Amino acid sequence: MKIFAEEGGGDGGKQERKSGNITLGSSLVASVNSPAWRSPSGDFAFGFHRIEGQKLYLLGIWFDKIRSKTLAWYANGDELAPEGSKLRAKNRWSAHSRDTEKSLSSRTAENNFSRGHFGLRLIRDCNLVLNTIALPKGNAYEAYFWSNTIGTKSPNVTGNRLIFNKSARNYYYSAILEYDGVFTQYAHLKASRNGKWEERWSRVWSKQDDICSAIQGQFGLGTCGFNSYCMLVSNGRPNCKCLPGFNFSDPSNEFKGCECDPIQRFNLDDTNLQDLYDMYTIDNIFWPNSSNYEELQFFNQDEFWNSCLFDSNCVVQ
Repeated sequence: MKIFAEEGGGDGGKQERKSGNITLGSSLVASVNSPAWRSPSGDFAFGFHRIEGQKLYLLGIWFDKIRSKTLAWYANGDELAPEGSKLRAKNRWSAHSRDTEKSLSSRTAENNFSRGHFGLRLIRDCNLVLNTIALPKGNAYEAYFWSNTIGTKSPNVTGNRLIFNKSARNYYYSAILEYDGVFTQYAHLKASRNGKWEERWSRVWSKQDDICSAIQGQFGLGTCGFNSYCMLVSNGRPNCKCLPGFNFSDPSNEFKGCECDPIQRFNLDDTNLQDLYDMYTIDNIFWPNSSNYEELQFFNQDEFWNSCLFDSNCVVQ
């Protein structure tokens, strides 16, 4: 195992040598002042990355020369490491088939690193695709983006690598499948400008630009989850809303869908149902057909509303 580092540390194991190799038996411990194993350039560091405000850690790689210490990769989003956890360097080899699909998952929310329901896959036909994902199994639903590189004869397209611009050497680049399903590339200056450091990453490009309209398959959670709909806000990001009579299943994660409020049952002999219920019209909503709903054809608006009024489980679309 050959991991390059630049600074000393290692709790309970052999010390790291500057710009040398990490010797077998060296270790890292999850703690506030935990040392990291750094690349020869110092641009990246590998170790335990603390979750802000918690005594929990991600095992990851981050950009080490910028103030934000932005994560480039992490391994244990579904099971964060508690303080005091230890990583020890061991000699291990593994083989990977070139025919195996490569994949990347989104996280659940801005500050929740567990696996989300969007996936980026480099599949066997040389296409790079974005899918919604069925959790927890990980099966992919219909893609909402294709790179259209299938069958290409270009020598630069092999179907097993994703390469970004290598000529811009004054910037760090990061490509992220966001928790809202948008695949975005960001850039960050490597050096300070006029003595000041940039505090934020700037967006270079993204796919899809309108994530609300991009996902139109008949199956899966869509952008915002079941019983919800999606609206773009001014910065181009999606804003999830629940249908009237529904609330978010998880108030801390609006992309997890909505669940129905308790249904008020009524006696069909009641004669003033109009006084008990409200009807809402939501414009510009795409609602795919589903086996969960009955399709009532050739009804006008009044007939739809009257039919729904006498059905306590009704949702008219």
